[in-house]
Amino acid sequence: SAQRSLLACGSLDTRIERGRLYSRVVRKNVEYGRCLQKYLGLSEFGPKHAATSTSPTDLLLQAAKNFSLSSTCGDAKQNKLCGREKEQERIANFLRGAISSTEGESSLFVAGPPGTGKTASVSAVIAQLQRERARGDLKDFEFVSVNGMEMRHPTDAYVKLWDAISEEKRPPNVAAKLLEQYFGDKKALTEITKDKVVMYSESLRKKRRLIVLLVDELDYLVTKKQEVLYNIFDWPTRKSRSMVVIGISNTINLAENILLQKVQSRLGGARVIFRAYNTDQVLMILQNRLSYISDKLIFRKDALKFAAMKSAALNGDIRKAFQICKGAAESVLDEIKADGRKSLTPVVTVQDIRNSIKRMQESPHLKAVSTCTSFEALILISLASLRRQNGTGSSSLMNLMQKMKGIASVSGDEKYFPLPSFGETVDLLNRMFESRLVTIDTPKINSTQSIFAGNTMGMIWPLLTVNLDDQEIHNSLKSSPHFEICTKHLPILN
Repeated sequence: SAQRSLLACGSLDTRIERGRLYSRVVRKNVEYGRCLQKYLGLSEFGPKHAATSTSPTDLLLQAAKNFSLSSTCGDAKQNKLCGREKEQERIANFLRGAISSTEGESSLFVAGPPGTGKTASVSAVIAQLQRERARGDLKDFEFVSVNGMEMRHPTDAYVKLWDAISEEKRPPNVAAKLLEQYFGDKKALTEITKDKVVMYSESLRKKRRLIVLLVDELDYLVTKKQEVLYNIFDWPTRKSRSMVVIGISNTINLAENILLQKVQSRLGGARVIFRAYNTDQVLMILQNRLSYISDKLIFRKDALKFAAMKSAALNGDIRKAFQICKGAAESVLDEIKADGRKSLTPVVTVQDIRNSIKRMQESPHLKAVSTCTSFEALILISLASLRRQNGTGSSSLMNLMQKMKGIASVSGDEKYFPLPSFGETVDLLNRMFESRLVTIDTPKINSTQSIFAGNTMGMIWPLLTVNLDDQEIHNSLKSSPHFEICTKHLPILN
């Protein structure tokens, strides 16, 4: 029974897809993957999304499933990610050049707000280049992905990278030395231990392939001395040119404002910046999602356009559009099951989209915002304003208090004075944390994100994140006495 508990669970299709994603054999040999696809009757880009049934209930159920965030990986298997063709073309051109030649830039910095398709675009390009490699149109390379958010400490990136190269797990300090020797110009690889020096065979170098390394959530690998980032971007500059690096960050000005000069010099100047989705791009993505299911009408055109307009106004985060459409489809599905939908061909209408947005706005924590105190409103507006200003979700307590002072001074309204003290602000934040309105995170000293928290002279301020988007704050405070400063510092484009 103990052994059974360790067996893979879930449907057969899910287990097959998971195996295709994580198998070392399939990852390193595309031909194996193509043979598996042919044997299983899969399309080149993965399992078909089309629904097998054309009944209204099944179509709506499939629509809700396709609008869930867990289904976004399907887009990355296509040749083009809808709405990001130009960005993907620039990434693909950079990688083709870096793989084919040892001249030119060896690192690419990709940045933009959350939910704008950065990781999905890179994944789509990598899938495309892997197909070109399988056809013999591109030199051989191995793709390795590292996510900073998944690391307990930034140095764990060494462990992940060395494991991908040698299929051996080593402690971070040992892995760092091995990687230095591997990417260096020495003829032999050595592992230095306390007792002896172990020589690695020359075969490891002879079978070495160019590595394309994706470092997602780059922000989380920032440390005080930034040694991890320096090494990652320095290794591709060696004479052997054995690695190409793509770094992804939610902070657009990370390179210029956060990274040390030595890291900037290794990062180079190649940039691809993702801007927030506009209405037309969101609409195109939503239509593309529905095209996977059926040619039959599931959402009215005006309903999709209305959802696109609303989500584009919410910082252009495509995830918000999926949430709205998913809620609308589920609502219509519930009405059909309750025999409340009399139409023979039920489809999602503008009113269904409105109701979905209304339900999102009527959640308990949003109702709590509508009756918040002056200082609680000031905190929410200040954190949301900082999010717009910095291009990242988190802000330090020091920056929050400075922003609160600035907004209160501009308003001149006596209800925001006197400003709360440091201790009073902390108490307010703790209460708001308990209500899940904000998230409080204290970084480790000299570790992940301590720079973002304002690590100066050994002091680290807590990182604060507001858990509401601008539109939710706007709507919640609409009937409150704090709506004036909200519209001034968080203007919403209709």
